[in-house]
Amino acid sequence: MRTKTLKKPIKLKIGKKTHTIRTITLASDKHIRKHKWFAQEFVQKIFGVKGALLTDGSSVYDFDFELDFVNKKVKHQTDRILKKIKRIYKIDVSNIKGLVLYKILDRIEDAA
Repeated sequence: MRTKTLKKPIKLKIGKKTHTIRTITLASDKHIRKHKWFAQEFVQKIFGVKGALLTDGSSVYDFDFELDFVNKKVKHQTDRILKKIKRIYKIDVSNIKGLVLYKILDRIEDAA
């Protein structure tokens, strides 16, 4: 894990309470770094995102949602994403626990 002390603290108001954030701690990126360039290419092809902060905790669920502001719900499109991965990379990753990105990338690269 990496901890970063912010130059200027961030103040967030949640409900009636104000919270001050002075440090940010990121999950490890030891495993995802092995896939540095492929990971960014994957995120762009599958999710249509040009760049993203990826850690070992990043998963499909971080990218496959749509916010429904009218009904105040989050809609996941996991089945559509899994089909897209299978179509592009010819790999079924649906049985990867938590759909963690570095594990998906491991499987794709192992199959290549």
